[in-house]
Amino acid sequence: VPGSDFASYRWGNTVDPVLPGLMDRPYAARELFQWGSAPSANLLNAWDRRFHEWSMDPQAIAPVARLLGAGDLVVRNDLQYERYRLARPRQMAELVDAAPGLGEPVGFGGTEPNVAGPEQTLLDEIELATPPTARHPHAVEVAPVQDPLPILRTRTTEHPLLVAGDGEGIVDAASIGMLGPNQAVFYSGWFADDPAGFERVYRSGDER
Repeated sequence: VPGSDFASYRWGNTVDPVLPGLMDRPYAARELFQWGSAPSANLLNAWDRRFHEWSMDPQAIAPVARLLGAGDLVVRNDLQYERYRLARPRQMAELVDAAPGLGEPVGFGGTEPNVAGPEQTLLDEIELATPPTARHPHAVEVAPVQDPLPILRTRTTEHPLLVAGDGEGIVDAASIGMLGPNQAVFYSGWFADDPAGFERVYRSGDER
């Protein structure tokens, strides 16, 4: 995080992100095109969008990261955020620092301010609302997700979470503590052609 259409770093434009070439673990990121199922892409988009719109609830960060099977949150503070109107480093640092369920970030690179070039100076409501004391994070910071979940896992359908919505609803549920790590999650729309399946889930002690 934050997601970006293309990997345009402050130090250069590689088009594709460099992180996958530096690691031997699976990863998830919101890019121009996403691989995976429609529900997984929808959830990742809903989660990532809130970073950019400065509407992310810190309470939702770790629970959704666990649902995605993430063990670490890699925060890319060295992006040219002005190119694609991305979330900015100091705002990202503020969110990560305030997020329960994340460990102390480990920094890589310097902490020089990441500012747009003179011809693209951004002095807007986001910058004006940022406290002067807000820290300038490292170029890259890795925050471990506490109590991570394995990527491959099974869950019982007893007491599932039934969502009348999509990924936006899951992020909202995480914000208010309704996203349990051991719950199966169902979208009610999945059962549009399966009323019997809907009744089985709905009657199994679900929370709405």
